[in-house]
Amino acid sequence: MRFIIDDATEEDWMITPNTYDYIHTRMLLGSFTSFPTILHTTFRYLRPGAWTGSEELYPTVYCDDGTMPADYLFAEWTRQQDAAAMAMGKPMRIANKLKGWYEQAGFVDVQEEVFKLPLNPWPRDPQFKMLGRFHERNYLEGLQGLSLAPFYRGLGWSKSEIEVYLVNVRKSLSDRSVHAYHRV
Repeated sequence: MRFIIDDATEEDWMITPNTYDYIHTRMLLGSFTSFPTILHTTFRYLRPGAWTGSEELYPTVYCDDGTMPADYLFAEWTRQQDAAAMAMGKPMRIANKLKGWYEQAGFVDVQEEVFKLPLNPWPRDPQFKMLGRFHERNYLEGLQGLSLAPFYRGLGWSKSEIEVYLVNVRKSLSDRSVHAYHRV
């Protein structure tokens, strides 16, 4: 095994086509202007019979039991982040399109599994509670990094506006009375 750091957006990667046995992407939403182009390149660099896979989060916030109010600030943050990403030409809402993009790129036997990932440890089920705790921690620690560049570059907000806004976004994210989740 060897790891190669390269720019996936370039058409020519650092190795010969038909070389890789496995290419994997995870949480690249908002990273590329055209994820389908990345998949076409991926297809070219895989050996016949090789595998690839993607794990992506769909940034929309869902709730099945009516506990999420219409003004839920974390859901508003995801809409703002999406608007910023679109203004920069780097779409966030790609997870629900992956299967079709894989098929268009030439992949066969494409399978899709969708899972619910709680935003925080609100579930009673111990496994989902643990997953929610991890997901909440990831967002609490990464919210600033996920917000500064997009909100500044895409929406024109100042750093102080972003920081003040995030205080209440964090509070809403950690509100266990809201039974919200993402689809992965």
